[in-house]
Amino acid sequence: MSLQTAPQSPLLAPPVVPAPQLSPAPAASGGWLLQTARLTGWMLFLARRRVIGKVLLGVLVGVFLLIVAITMIIYFETANAPVSSGGNCQTIVQPQGTPSSSTAPGGGASTTVVCQQPSQAELQQQQQAQQQAADAVRDATLVFPSDLVVAGTYTTYMGVFLICIIAGALVGGEYGYSVLRLSISRGVSRSQHFIAQSAALAILSLGVAAVMLLLGTLIGVTIGPALGGSLLAPSLRGVGELITYWLALGLNLFVYTLIAQCFATLGKSALAGIGVPLAYLLLEVVAGAIITAIGFILSAGNNPSGPFVQHIPDWFLGTNVGSLVKDAGQYPYNLAFGTAPVSTTHALLVTLAYCAALIAAGYLVFRSRDITD
Repeated sequence: MSLQTAPQSPLLAPPVVPAPQLSPAPAASGGWLLQTARLTGWMLFLARRRVIGKVLLGVLVGVFLLIVAITMIIYFETANAPVSSGGNCQTIVQPQGTPSSSTAPGGGASTTVVCQQPSQAELQQQQQAQQQAADAVRDATLVFPSDLVVAGTYTTYMGVFLICIIAGALVGGEYGYSVLRLSISRGVSRSQHFIAQSAALAILSLGVAAVMLLLGTLIGVTIGPALGGSLLAPSLRGVGELITYWLALGLNLFVYTLIAQCFATLGKSALAGIGVPLAYLLLEVVAGAIITAIGFILSAGNNPSGPFVQHIPDWFLGTNVGSLVKDAGQYPYNLAFGTAPVSTTHALLVTLAYCAALIAAGYLVFRSRDITD
């Protein structure tokens, strides 16, 4: 006897659930160059949108404007200082018994003070001398292109200090926000990411240098002429010097951002990327001064190692990038203080060697490390 099952009613059949369709993970599109360019743009976007970048840029511009304001105060104080009208005074000593206007107590002689009021011509000469001193301050600091000396020198110090903070926060922050793991898991190679970081830092350095020079130019063509200064007509060679000077300033900033990039990668944190370049800046200044002083002492004692010790700072990074900036601003506008301590070829080769070493060290660490953050 066979058992037959009754057919199930369609109303009682279990519903058929379709299998979920998983969409593929988004992957980077475009060629190698396009992907790298997009990463560079993204890092520049992060640098622009982060609060720390805006604050530091505001500090950089604000302190420079404060320096300009102090310079203007010095100019007005020098030009409007009161002219001395005391004249020339002479003291005449007279023997005892000679009539005099004043007698020294306890003395056997009397003294007479005779003052002569300055003439109108002497007052005018004093006023002209004060105005010439004020004009010298104005022409050196508030008139284009001389005011770019102040802007460029300020950027090589304050600009380096602030851009190291921005670079360390930008590169080191990627570990804290897991940006690297997300980027590499979407098909972007490590070389692309590292190149994009370096390119963004280079563009950022050139941008900061350009902002400061443009701000200095704006002040030099507005405030300086308003105070009576005369602008220097630009020449083709002068434009070439300004471009070279801008590139040298940008390189000066960029090479220190590479220190921040290298140690932020090595330490996997923004703290390492910010602290190490700032410590290096301080160490380079202190060590350079100590080594130079020791070299002078040895040379004064006729020690044959004295000249060698004196030239050790010639291989420091700051000495060489500073020499490039000075060489770039020598002629025709003379945009740099003093002369370069080393030749242009020496400075360029040493600076490029520093850049190559920092990039290679950072990339080798980045390439061989597991991205788990």
